[in-house]
Amino acid sequence: MTDSTVTMVGTLDPRGGWEARGCTIAQAVEVVATRSAFLLLREAFYGTTRFDDFAERVGISEPVAAARLKELVEAGLLERQPYREPGQRTRLEYRLTDMGADLFPVLVALSEWGDRWLTPAGVEMQHHECGARVRAELRCDAGHPLTLGEVDHLPGAGTKEAFARDGGEGLDDPVGSDMGHVAQFLGEGGAYCVDVHAASPVVGAGKGAGCSWLPLDIRRRHLLRWPRPRRRAGAARG
Repeated sequence: MTDSTVTMVGTLDPRGGWEARGCTIAQAVEVVATRSAFLLLREAFYGTTRFDDFAERVGISEPVAAARLKELVEAGLLERQPYREPGQRTRLEYRLTDMGADLFPVLVALSEWGDRWLTPAGVEMQHHECGARVRAELRCDAGHPLTLGEVDHLPGAGTKEAFARDGGEGLDDPVGSDMGHVAQFLGEGGAYCVDVHAASPVVGAGKGAGCSWLPLDIRRRHLLRWPRPRRRAGAARG
């Protein structure tokens, strides 16, 4: 048993003060939501491309294989490419996209976990050039290997980046308002406020009730509970 956990930092502490909406883990699980989808991806990494081979190697019926492959194509993990054997009609085969190939470390990690805690498969992956075993390892950008207890979980830059993409260039850090359901950004010449409880989050530019609300592609509640920054000299109050 281990007592180690990821450490919540900054506005994510305490954990009960925010909700994990827009979680990329949840989004990824939605994309690969079934056992058969994972196994079809395994086969794609092993070089399987033909529909009949996918169904046979994964051990699922053709209707199930067709449905799962269709979902993986629609999600962007696989793509269909035409092929034709001599004397045969043109058919479609399935190839990994860049998005699908990026899931390879996930499958390697699952394989390692299964070898350690379940029944070893009796096969392993090696580096083609040097013959060393291939492993999935957790490291920071500086190259340090990490354990669970050495990881901090904190707000990222995605929220400010979303504002910059939608014309909010030059915005400061968000300021949680007293209204409870609105977060404010202080920008050049005015305040920007976001209704984070709206069905489609919107951003308003202006002052007070005179804001004009515009669509903004962000996840709800991401802007709540940020620390209050120092105001810019001459920045307007919303």
